[in-house]
Amino acid sequence: MAVAVQTEDGDPARVQFGTEEQKRRWLAPAIRGEQIASIAITEPDAGSDVAGITTTARRFGDEYVVNGRKTFITNGARCHWALVVTKSERERDTPATTCL
Repeated sequence: MAVAVQTEDGDPARVQFGTEEQKRRWLAPAIRGEQIASIAITEPDAGSDVAGITTTARRFGDEYVVNGRKTFITNGARCHWALVVTKSERERDTPATTCL
């Protein structure tokens, strides 16, 4: 499962949605095997059903403030970075990803 999170969840999202700087900073080392990704989807009240998540990411200037609770973060104990699934203010009914 740890390998699948790296190759099927964390890295592909970074390829599709990440900025060029994020790709250099996190994706390239992950592909080289120097960094480990984790994924934070599961919540106490929603499980892994992304339609039911309540964690939010709100933009403040150039940063996001993430507010909510996650459980069962795969690779969380050994990761270098986490793909955190949140809802944004702009798309309250559609999950978004925030990489931290």
